[in-house]
Amino acid sequence: AKEYDYLKKVIKKVEVKNSAKEIFDAQFKEYEQLEEVTLPNTITTIGPQAFSKCYNLEAINLPTNITKIEWKTFEECESLKNISIPEEVTTIGNAAFSGCISLQNIH
Repeated sequence: AKEYDYLKKVIKKVEVKNSAKEIFDAQFKEYEQLEEVTLPNTITTIGPQAFSKCYNLEAINLPTNITKIEWKTFEECESLKNISIPEEVTTIGNAAFSGCISLQNIH
């Protein structure tokens, strides 16, 4: 909803509840100030562009239950330096890490 668009400019940290199962397509897209995301292992799906253009995202844990990183999931996350990809991930979508200019380590 448009009345919540201002949140994209102020939220710095997100901790998703343990009961959540999915991060929707573009759910956190363009959350410009977002620096840290904590996801529970109950998450099984992270939609395309879920964190696209989160320019200040530095830290995110990927749940062990996901098997795919969708297209443009982390597109232009310019501050992301490290990411650990669970062994269960068998597919990484097109441009999933496109524009991640600070990315140094993928585990």
